[in-house]
Amino acid sequence: MAASPTPASESGKLFVGGTIAVIWTAGLLVAVAINVAVVSTALSVVLSIVSIAIPVLTILGVKVLKRPVIDPNAVPALIRVVIATDLAVTMIWAGWAVHQASRDVDILSRINLTGQTNVLPGGTAALDVPLPAERDNAVLVFRVSDHFPDIGTCASFVVLTVTPRAGGNAAPPVTQAPGQPVRVAVPPGSTRLHLDITLENHRDDPNCGVDLAVDSAVLTNSG
Repeated sequence: MAASPTPASESGKLFVGGTIAVIWTAGLLVAVAINVAVVSTALSVVLSIVSIAIPVLTILGVKVLKRPVIDPNAVPALIRVVIATDLAVTMIWAGWAVHQASRDVDILSRINLTGQTNVLPGGTAALDVPLPAERDNAVLVFRVSDHFPDIGTCASFVVLTVTPRAGGNAAPPVTQAPGQPVRVAVPPGSTRLHLDITLENHRDDPNCGVDLAVDSAVLTNSG
């Protein structure tokens, strides 16, 4: 016949479980304080100290706060609930962190496009944009419209050659039609992206001017 758990062994299990629950919860509180933008650095430090000091002093037997009366028989269940909650919060937080680190980032509003008006065949516009996050690629969609639509159409004959530059060095150019995604690799550690966009016009009219615009621009890790 198996021996019944002794009070000492049950007390040890409660102590271990309670310690794990306290430390885990304190760690989550510290992480929240550090990562939430509205919490100041000073408040983060204070919360960290309090979150760690109170459980430690309580374990050592120092009465820091007046504890409510709890049925001893309910303590194991409470500890299991706290640990389960901590586990759920940790998993959700980890998923959120992965999503934040890999999600697409819209950079359209940050773009500075110059030389984009009345671009003649062989002409070049320049695009500069600061990069708020590190991703593998930038994907942009350009739009071309006729500068003098009453005279004739030129936009439908335009092909774009996009040349990325990083640190003054040109990367391999990407040729694409307007309205189609242009994908350029972003070197690791880049904080700014520069593109030279050359417009070629197959209408064979040197006076065929067009206007260039950017319809969308995102940073992405997708291939």
